Amino acid sequence: MPEPTLVVLRCADLDRSRAFYEALGFGFVRERHGSGPEHLAAVTRSGLVVELYPATGGTEVGRGTVGDVRLGFDVDSLNDVVTALADAGFLDAPPPDGTVVVTDPDGRRIQLSGARVTRP
Repeated sequence: MPEPTLVVLRCADLDRSRAFYEALGFGFVRERHGSGPEHLAAVTRSGLVVELYPATGGTEVGRGTVGDVRLGFDVDSLNDVVTALADAGFLDAPPPDGTVVVTDPDGRRIQLSGARVTRP
């Protein structure tokens, strides 16, 4: 089965999206390829490159737009990520036990999995 190597997300508010994905544990650097737009890039533990680009075509589905994408990420600690998302203002209430699905600033559903540590 092919392994994913790149995910490009078009974002209506690049700074807000950066804050959301950094709360998940991503570390971004600014990049520009040739004369293309400046964007943010991060590399996961498995080598997957995740890039956040500014949306240039509005919010309709199509090239350069936000579009409808659902992503899944394995994180080190669901509790720590949920806490970081809440602290950054992206989560109002802790999710119930089970699958954690959050919504990024552009409305994409993000499914999280990983170690869940029970806190007292």
